[in-house]
Amino acid sequence: MKHVNFGQFVIAEISDVVSNSEYKLNTKIKTGNAIDRVCLVDFFGERDKLKNKEIIVRLDNLKKDSDDYFGFFVSDEIPINFEFCSPQKVLLYGFWDEKMRRNPLALRKRKNDLLPTLKNLRKFYEPGRMNLNLHFYYNKKEDAVLAVKLVNERKLHTESFSKLMGSRLHIFDALRKYLDDMDDNQGSCSRVVTIDDRINSEDRVLPQLYETGYEVIKMTPQQ
Repeated sequence: MKHVNFGQFVIAEISDVVSNSEYKLNTKIKTGNAIDRVCLVDFFGERDKLKNKEIIVRLDNLKKDSDDYFGFFVSDEIPINFEFCSPQKVLLYGFWDEKMRRNPLALRKRKNDLLPTLKNLRKFYEPGRMNLNLHFYYNKKEDAVLAVKLVNERKLHTESFSKLMGSRLHIFDALRKYLDDMDDNQGSCSRVVTIDDRINSEDRVLPQLYETGYEVIKMTPQQ
């Protein structure tokens, strides 16, 4: 069942790993409005590497007939001074690398351009409710950074910013349009940006993420 803390990003401490096929991490919430509550976290990576660590979790529904939560693993890299935040104020980002590009679920937009689908992204990242993703990819032939919206699994939607040519201003405009769309239509869904790792993101993309004013969190791939 939904609750007042639905979608909130919090810090949780892993107390144990469990044998459940889906919710493999047993955690205790350390920040936010549900401190000391138990949260069973959806995680499909190597769980033993995370034992006794603090992680960022997106809270999902309450367990039936319980005050305990279900949640989604987001990251084991906690930003300085981060405590907790509503989903409307968090901007998640992750890199799409060579291993991910070779995944058979990738979508070929045109020759040499392999783009992720939302289903593909969930093979590596699981940020909870995600209906719309902004993906930056690199076109080597044109030496261009391009942005594309990924919606409804295999559908692509480029709107007016299909070619950005690496312009910092245009990259920020793409981010702003995406976030405005999320604010208007997507409610508590996670705001997610993925970046092709062939892009010089330290110079081209990452600074623009922090200029949005959102709480920026780097997602940790689960495999």
